Amino acid sequence: MKEKINIEINKFVKKHDNLFINKTYDIIKDYVNNGGKRIRPIVCIMAYNSLKGGDEKIFLPAIGIEFFHNSTLCHDDIMDEDAKRRNKDSCHKSFQKLFIKGYKEKEYSGDIFSKESVRFGVSQAIIAGNIFNFLGYKCFLNSKFDKK
Repeated sequence: MKEKINIEINKFVKKHDNLFINKTYDIIKDYVNNGGKRIRPIVCIMAYNSLKGGDEKIFLPAIGIEFFHNSTLCHDDIMDEDAKRRNKDSCHKSFQKLFIKGYKEKEYSGDIFSKESVRFGVSQAIIAGNIFNFLGYKCFLNSKFDKK
């Protein structure tokens, strides 16, 4: 079931025409595919199947739950200042490295940040967490369940 959920997640996070949006979605895709047990979507699928029987239409809401969860993880990594999640770069660290690769490191004298890459990384990771949230809602709104 976990493999099927991963396939559905990867089908849902699509490429875009804009290069920067593609880079953002690449980081989002790496983050959501960075391991995890997929317990939330599996429980959703199992609960639905125990009541209604096997039906493929449950997969979209189930991955929506996974997107909502990753939204909170992405924001949690910022709040806790975690550079790693499951031994890989957190979202804000990935964006920070992307900034440094494209623009080099620069000092910054803001009230919160002292480096431009950190400011960019955190800002983009907040947006990425919001995109995860949007993707979760999109999964529910595009599900094949009756709207009633």
